[in-house]
Amino acid sequence: MEFRKVGLVGTGLIGGSIGLAIKKFKPQVDVIGFDKCEEVSAIAKKIGAIDFIAKDFSSFSEVELVFVSTPISAIVDCVCQVASYLKEGAIITDTGSVKAPIVEKIEKKLPAGKIFIGGHPMAGSDREGINFASSSLVENSYYILTPLTSTPDQAYLALHDFLTSLKAFVVAVDPYRHDLIVAYISHLPHLLAAAIVNLAVSRSKEEEGLLFFASSGFRDVTRIAGGNSQLWADILLENREAVLKALSELNVEIKSLKKALEHGNNHEVEQLLEKARLARRSLPVAAKGTIEDLRTLSVPVENKPGVLSEVTVLLGRAGINIEDIEIVHGIDRGVLKLTVSSQERAEKAKEILKDKGYEVSISAYNNGV
Repeated sequence: MEFRKVGLVGTGLIGGSIGLAIKKFKPQVDVIGFDKCEEVSAIAKKIGAIDFIAKDFSSFSEVELVFVSTPISAIVDCVCQVASYLKEGAIITDTGSVKAPIVEKIEKKLPAGKIFIGGHPMAGSDREGINFASSSLVENSYYILTPLTSTPDQAYLALHDFLTSLKAFVVAVDPYRHDLIVAYISHLPHLLAAAIVNLAVSRSKEEEGLLFFASSGFRDVTRIAGGNSQLWADILLENREAVLKALSELNVEIKSLKKALEHGNNHEVEQLLEKARLARRSLPVAAKGTIEDLRTLSVPVENKPGVLSEVTVLLGRAGINIEDIEIVHGIDRGVLKLTVSSQERAEKAKEILKDKGYEVSISAYNNGV
């Protein structure tokens, strides 16, 4: 499926950046943008993030794909409202950093004939608004999709391919697992950054000039505390169960450090710091290989709903993004052809799928030439 018309609901930092990426990599696609603030949509058009400004959702009647990039609290209502104006088979996705409650509510309310696939670009900025939008925001960043077993294969394939064409690394993740993951790697760090800044501000009342000495270390650790407070309050409350779990476990880590310091245990303090240092230095980065590095996994599957979702989510759990997906249909069975970025990732994917009973073969990538 090739999208000719794409809609953006919300043309701020994320929506505007997606629009700019579309116009950079898919210039033939018409982009229609709606924002409740007319000034924001006017800027989006001026910088080339959208081609047309929508006054309301009735302008989306011919749109085939919609990105909803509003605050968390508005996503469900916006998705359901815009869905009523879309044609049969249109796909809607969002960009919220909490997935499970959003997916649950939309599944119950979405009009028949419309398709919703949860999404979350793992990219952002401590700056906000359309003036800081960039076509490179999602480029070479992980972009999580949360398909369900009920998600039509062709719809998932179309959205996956479209995001891949924007140079994003697309990974499929279960919505509940997504929320647990981001609690640890995104939401908890934001809370900590805020707590550190607030503590320093409180101490500065007694230690005049304390913040004057804040150097690069303090600024690096607390940079994300500069984000939109209202937006982040919505996010943290929407994902509060997972965030509270992460906070409880963090408390255990802090108690260990505190105990080691109280006892003057140099070896234990060094061990705790070294463990973190090694982990930090080995953080994975998005793969940047060449076409010669690509490998294709061929996976025979039954022709039944939910298979594509199951396979992609299995690989997503291991952080394996799929560069390209093809389904070769047979009468009763078909073959999934999944392209990944390296032999190492292909072997890892093969092991994961074989453990779940799938037959898998690996070959060099063939792009048809």
